[in-house]
Amino acid sequence: MKKNVLFLVAITTCSLAFTACSKVEAPYVKPEEPVVPSKPDNPANPTTPKDGTLLSEAFTTTLGSFTTVTTAGAGEWKIDFKTAKASGYDNATKKTTAGTYYLVSPEIDLTNVKEAHVAFEYVFRYNKGDENQQLLITDKYDAQKAAEGWTLLNQQWTEGRDWKTFTKADLDIPAAWVGKKVRIAFRYNTNAESGSTWEIKNLTVATGKATQAPAPEPQPEKPVTPENPSQPTTDKALQNGSFETWTDGKPDHWSPTSGSGNATLQQSATAHEGKSSVQVSGDDKANKRLGSNDITLEAGTYTFSVYVRGTVAGSSCRLGFVPVKDGKADSKSYNYEKSYHDNLSTSEWTLVSYTFELKQTTTLSLVVMIPKTKPAFLLDSATLVKK
Repeated sequence: MKKNVLFLVAITTCSLAFTACSKVEAPYVKPEEPVVPSKPDNPANPTTPKDGTLLSEAFTTTLGSFTTVTTAGAGEWKIDFKTAKASGYDNATKKTTAGTYYLVSPEIDLTNVKEAHVAFEYVFRYNKGDENQQLLITDKYDAQKAAEGWTLLNQQWTEGRDWKTFTKADLDIPAAWVGKKVRIAFRYNTNAESGSTWEIKNLTVATGKATQAPAPEPQPEKPVTPENPSQPTTDKALQNGSFETWTDGKPDHWSPTSGSGNATLQQSATAHEGKSSVQVSGDDKANKRLGSNDITLEAGTYTFSVYVRGTVAGSSCRLGFVPVKDGKADSKSYNYEKSYHDNLSTSEWTLVSYTFELKQTTTLSLVVMIPKTKPAFLLDSATLVKK
């Protein structure tokens, strides 16, 4: 009997040992879904938030993800009265300091959106020229060349009467920029004599279209050049706006026989785009003008834009047009923008624009005046856009 008991114990022990040593499958785990590598034009993990907000900055205490970059003179964007503020005027010293500075956004990813717009609130006072307060955009930002590569989105703002009433702006980002990674910037410029003050707050960049139509007239997305012929123009009425082609020392299509152009013109290798620009020089006796060849435009509202750059300190210009009748410029009917663009920057190109309305079909010459006694300036990337 004792032997039988011992035999059963041995059998049981061996059975347990065999069970413990045998292979037991691990619990079932569902395999992970394969990860599809992302592609630049089709990200695997879209970053667009559900509410459509791509960028948001209140500017109440800091500039946040924006950076201030000074490209000429002195000054910078700073926080004041819970806004991002640009002003060359110092209230303590009662003096104005010349400077050009940009408030540059971080990179904004528009690769996954179909429409986008930028909205913000602002106070803008003491306007000295529309070109001194610009909203810009680029997809080729270079921090080492912060003043270059930008395209104008808008430069016409509602001037305020006090510091408490903010104006709301909401502008669509043109389709040419949707599908890219871009940056926007607020560019401010002032001379040493007097300048404006611009305050901005509650900025957002979001998907969709603007909720209100901007009061200012939109500007051309990009200067028209031979490399970029698809931009909207007035049926190619304004030709050789890039000043790339010259004949006998004169820019093609900018040598009018009507008498609208009488400035001294020279080809310059310092260009905004392409390989050349035009240097416009005057004299000490009278105002002179660069004039386009005669063009005929239908009734409507047009914006004439050029990039200008001073050769030395003190350069100035003024945009306009003159009707042409029977092949002659009407000397009593020159139309100019209300103010001069004084003290042009010598270190960067400045976009200046003039918007005018024609009541009927008109033959005219576009002109850019150089005031008497003022030094020469460079001009490039001229465009004419119908609203």
